[in-house]
Amino acid sequence: FLVNPVGLSGGLALFWRNSHEVEILSASDRIIDVRVKQRDIVYFISFVYGDPVRHKRHIVWDNLKTIGLNRKAGWCLVGDFNEMMNNSEKSGGPVREESSFYPFRSMARDCRVKETPISGDKFSWVGAREVMTNGVKENVWIQCRLDRAFGNAEWFRLFPRTHTVYLEHLGS
Repeated sequence: FLVNPVGLSGGLALFWRNSHEVEILSASDRIIDVRVKQRDIVYFISFVYGDPVRHKRHIVWDNLKTIGLNRKAGWCLVGDFNEMMNNSEKSGGPVREESSFYPFRSMARDCRVKETPISGDKFSWVGAREVMTNGVKENVWIQCRLDRAFGNAEWFRLFPRTHTVYLEHLGS
């Protein structure tokens, strides 16, 4: 399934095995929401690409809350949320205000989801950014955890060994 890019940016693609019956429930430039049937098990997955512009992310969070309020069956959210839960998910660069994390944490709470256990290098984004320190611009190496997975209680009942593995960075 493909959500076409606009110009040279954006676009989402979703691939699956023929052994899974996948029904696209909704799709936008930020979320592909699907219903999956695998043998006798039915569950839902929302594939997420959080807005790279911080002040627009609340639109994605609001859409996920709308989806989550009606989800009783197993539900997983996975993707690049472009957001962190707190400053411990970042290395390098300036510390963010604690209040800047509230909208993302509120979305997870309101959707009644918790993160999957993880292993590997949690910093899924790395890069140099120009930062102003004492009036001087400098390039700083920053690492952040932007990619993650969540599940609701029913998801963890269906898949109790759910686990996210962060693989070695081999490129962009």
